[in-house]
Amino acid sequence: MLYQIDFEPLGQRGQCPGDKSLLDCARQLGVSILGICGGQGKCHSCKVQVLSGTVSEPTSSERDALSPQELKDGYRLACQTYPLSD
Repeated sequence: MLYQIDFEPLGQRGQCPGDKSLLDCARQLGVSILGICGGQGKCHSCKVQVLSGTVSEPTSSERDALSPQELKDGYRLACQTYPLSD
């Protein structure tokens, strides 16, 4: 399944398959998001805020890295988050 993903504030938009993380999608679309651990959820440098749409449930790495308030506010690690809708 392909989903329409928008990266703000850059206004970069493109399609991303549901089996690719938001970090992989960003790289595919030419959006620079730092991720120095190779997508393993260890460095926490790829933190993004999901403003709309549905994504995968937070992983244990994300629950360790992000506060409950950050998770409530939509913050996620791009390398650990997969789109489930546009």
